[in-house]
Amino acid sequence: MGRSKDQLRQSAVRIDRAADARDHSRRASEAWLAIRQGDCFIVDRFERESRAYFLLVLCASGVGDPRALTKREADVVSHAIRGENHKLIAYRLGLSRSWVTKLLGSALRKLGLRSQAQLVLQLSTLARLADTTPSSALTSGASR
Repeated sequence: MGRSKDQLRQSAVRIDRAADARDHSRRASEAWLAIRQGDCFIVDRFERESRAYFLLVLCASGVGDPRALTKREADVVSHAIRGENHKLIAYRLGLSRSWVTKLLGSALRKLGLRSQAQLVLQLSTLARLADTTPSSALTSGASR
Protein backbone atom coordinates (compact mmCIF):
# COMPACT_ATOMS: atom_id res chain seq x y z
CA MET A 1 0.00 0.00 0.00
CA GLY A 2 1.25 3.47 -0.84
CA ARG A 3 2.50 5.82 1.84
CA SER A 4 -0.19 8.45 1.20
CA LYS A 5 -3.01 5.87 1.45
CA ASP A 6 -1.63 4.65 4.76
CA GLN A 7 -1.41 8.25 6.03
CA LEU A 8 -5.02 8.85 4.98
CA ARG A 9 -6.12 5.74 6.86
CA GLN A 10 -4.21 6.84 9.97
CA SER A 11 -5.88 10.26 9.79
CA ALA A 12 -9.32 8.65 9.54
CA VAL A 13 -8.63 6.58 12.67
CA ARG A 14 -7.44 9.70 14.57
CA ILE A 15 -10.56 11.64 13.54
CA ASP A 16 -12.75 8.72 14.60
CA ARG A 17 -11.13 8.52 18.02
CA ALA A 18 -11.64 12.26 18.56
CA ALA A 19 -15.33 12.12 17.61
CA ASP A 20 -18.11 11.91 20.17
CA ALA A 21 -19.52 8.37 20.33
CA ARG A 22 -23.06 9.67 19.64
CA ASP A 23 -21.74 11.22 16.44
CA HIS A 24 -20.88 7.84 14.83
CA SER A 25 -24.41 6.80 13.88
CA ARG A 26 -25.26 10.27 12.53
CA ARG A 27 -22.12 10.35 10.38
CA ALA A 28 -22.74 6.83 9.07
CA SER A 29 -26.34 7.73 8.15
CA GLU A 30 -25.19 10.89 6.37
CA ALA A 31 -22.51 8.93 4.51
CA TRP A 32 -24.99 6.38 3.13
CA LEU A 33 -27.41 9.11 2.14
CA ALA A 34 -24.61 10.95 0.31
CA ILE A 35 -23.54 7.77 -1.48
CA ARG A 36 -27.15 6.99 -2.40
CA GLN A 37 -27.66 10.48 -3.82
CA GLY A 38 -24.36 10.44 -5.72
CA ASP A 39 -22.80 13.25 -3.69
CA CYS A 40 -19.76 11.11 -2.85
CA PHE A 41 -18.33 7.65 -3.42
CA ILE A 42 -16.29 5.06 -1.51
CA VAL A 43 -12.60 4.97 -2.39
CA ASP A 44 -11.42 2.67 0.38
CA ARG A 45 -12.73 0.42 3.12
CA PHE A 46 -10.54 -1.00 5.86
CA GLU A 47 -10.78 -2.40 9.36
CA ARG A 48 -8.71 -1.45 12.34
CA GLU A 49 -9.20 -2.41 15.99
CA SER A 50 -12.48 -4.23 15.22
CA ARG A 51 -13.98 -1.16 13.52
CA ALA A 52 -14.85 -0.67 9.86
CA TYR A 53 -13.75 2.55 8.17
CA PHE A 54 -14.95 3.96 4.85
CA LEU A 55 -13.01 6.67 3.06
CA LEU A 56 -15.25 8.81 0.86
CA VAL A 57 -14.57 11.42 -1.80
CA LEU A 58 -17.07 14.22 -2.23
CA CYS A 59 -18.12 15.10 -5.76
CA ALA A 60 -17.72 18.68 -6.95
CA SER A 61 -20.58 20.94 -5.92
CA GLY A 62 -23.60 20.46 -8.16
CA VAL A 63 -22.00 17.53 -9.98
CA GLY A 64 -23.43 14.23 -8.82
CA ASP A 65 -21.67 10.94 -9.11
CA PRO A 66 -22.99 9.08 -12.16
CA ARG A 67 -22.74 5.95 -9.99
CA ALA A 68 -25.62 7.10 -7.77
CA LEU A 69 -28.27 4.43 -7.39
CA THR A 70 -31.67 5.02 -8.93
CA LYS A 71 -34.70 4.43 -6.72
CA ARG A 72 -35.40 1.10 -8.46
CA GLU A 73 -31.77 -0.05 -8.01
CA ALA A 74 -31.96 0.90 -4.33
CA ASP A 75 -35.24 -1.02 -3.99
CA VAL A 76 -33.70 -4.15 -5.51
CA VAL A 77 -30.54 -3.81 -3.40
CA SER A 78 -32.56 -3.43 -0.20
CA HIS A 79 -34.19 -6.81 -0.88
CA ALA A 80 -30.97 -8.47 -2.10
CA ILE A 81 -29.07 -7.65 1.09
CA ARG A 82 -31.74 -9.51 3.06
CA GLY A 83 -30.80 -12.64 1.14
CA GLU A 84 -33.84 -12.70 -1.11
CA ASN A 85 -33.36 -14.41 -4.47
CA HIS A 86 -34.08 -12.68 -7.77
CA LYS A 87 -37.42 -14.44 -8.25
CA LEU A 88 -38.73 -13.29 -4.87
CA ILE A 89 -37.46 -9.74 -5.40
CA ALA A 90 -39.17 -9.66 -8.78
CA TYR A 91 -42.43 -10.84 -7.25
CA ARG A 92 -42.31 -8.32 -4.39
CA LEU A 93 -41.49 -5.37 -6.66
CA GLY A 94 -43.66 -6.41 -9.60
CA LEU A 95 -40.71 -6.74 -11.97
CA SER A 96 -39.42 -9.48 -14.23
CA ARG A 97 -36.56 -11.65 -12.96
CA SER A 98 -34.34 -10.46 -15.79
CA TRP A 99 -35.02 -6.82 -14.91
CA VAL A 100 -34.06 -7.53 -11.27
CA THR A 101 -30.81 -9.14 -12.48
CA LYS A 102 -30.08 -6.12 -14.66
CA LEU A 103 -30.82 -3.60 -11.88
CA LEU A 104 -28.75 -5.50 -9.33
CA GLY A 105 -25.83 -5.78 -11.76
CA SER A 106 -26.02 -2.05 -12.46
CA ALA A 107 -26.06 -1.25 -8.74
CA LEU A 108 -23.07 -3.53 -8.10
CA ARG A 109 -21.08 -1.80 -10.86
CA LYS A 110 -21.97 1.65 -9.55
CA LEU A 111 -20.90 0.69 -6.03
CA GLY A 112 -17.68 -0.91 -7.26
CA LEU A 113 -18.63 -4.36 -6.02
CA ARG A 114 -18.37 -7.73 -7.75
CA SER A 115 -20.97 -9.88 -6.03
CA GLN A 116 -24.10 -9.90 -3.95
CA ALA A 117 -22.01 -11.25 -1.07
CA GLN A 118 -19.78 -8.16 -1.17
CA LEU A 119 -22.90 -6.01 -1.32
CA VAL A 120 -24.29 -7.61 1.83
CA LEU A 121 -20.99 -7.16 3.67
CA GLN A 122 -20.58 -3.50 2.69
CA LEU A 123 -24.15 -2.36 3.29
CA SER A 124 -24.82 -4.28 6.44
CA THR A 125 -21.56 -3.02 7.99
CA LEU A 126 -22.30 0.63 7.27
CA ALA A 127 -25.98 0.29 8.09
CA ARG A 128 -25.06 -1.28 11.42
CA LEU A 129 -22.86 1.75 12.10
CA ALA A 130 -25.77 3.99 11.20
CA ASP A 131 -28.09 2.14 13.61
CA THR A 132 -30.55 1.60 10.75
CA THR A 133 -31.71 -1.32 8.73
CA PRO A 134 -29.84 -1.61 5.43
CA SER A 135 -32.99 -0.89 3.43
CA SER A 136 -33.75 2.36 5.24
CA ALA A 137 -30.14 3.49 4.85
CA LEU A 138 -30.45 2.92 1.13
CA THR A 139 -33.81 4.42 0.43
CA SER A 140 -33.79 7.48 2.64
CA GLY A 141 -33.40 10.85 1.00
CA ALA A 142 -34.18 12.14 -2.44
CA SER A 143 -35.23 9.62 -5.03
CA ARG A 144 -33.84 9.67 -8.53
